[in-house]
Amino acid sequence: LQIMTTFAPSSRFDAGRSIRTGLITMATISLHNFPEGIAVLLSTIRGLKVGVLFAVALSLHNVPEGMSVAAPVYYATHNVGLAIGLPLVSGLFEPLGAALAGLLLLPFVTEFRLLAMLSVVGGIMAGLSVQELLPSGVQHAGRRRAGVACVTGAFVCFATLRVLDWSLG
Repeated sequence: LQIMTTFAPSSRFDAGRSIRTGLITMATISLHNFPEGIAVLLSTIRGLKVGVLFAVALSLHNVPEGMSVAAPVYYATHNVGLAIGLPLVSGLFEPLGAALAGLLLLPFVTEFRLLAMLSVVGGIMAGLSVQELLPSGVQHAGRRRAGVACVTGAFVCFATLRVLDWSLG
């Protein structure tokens, strides 16, 4: 938090707000990716087909997550390396979660604990979307475009879940 407040203080300056949004999004997505890695590991243990499909679904939804970090960072800094590097770092928390779960946590991770972790992180992500991402989208694209993007994103998530559910039987 000290780093974020030092380098990205909250202010009315667009670049400052954008870098702050990007860093908060990165931190939140990093926390979000850690239990996802555990979920991939556990679903793979249940069955290779389920694990592969789950990993593919998570990979697809990691693209807009990375974009939600990269876009505000690039807008604020115009630094391509930073705009690629920060989402990469947040994405690496997923395999880190799987590796640590496999090495240390597997005996203690139950389905209930996993669902509880994913629920808490999902709540954090929903709060982040309402508090940071949606206002940033409205500021940069306007209310109509931001609303259309929000509804489209929700529909794509719903459709992906339905297709995944259908393909698993």
